[in-house]
Amino acid sequence: MDIMMPSVKQQPAPAPWLLHRDNISIPRLICELTAQHRDATPQQIEEELKKRGVDAPRDLIAIWLRDYQNSQTPQT
Repeated sequence: MDIMMPSVKQQPAPAPWLLHRDNISIPRLICELTAQHRDATPQQIEEELKKRGVDAPRDLIAIWLRDYQNSQTPQT
């Protein structure tokens, strides 16, 4: 990592993938993937995220996945 590299907003012409990375909402993307693949495991979601150029820790993915699934479960 280059400590002298300015943030994406400060760069005059940042790389397109840097702009894309900053505009991704990982929790929203996990919700979308979970809605498409209801029985997906955190590992499967991690693999799908990597295909889309998103790197997130599996523990964090598992937490977001659990939260999403709990929000979709009807409360009795």
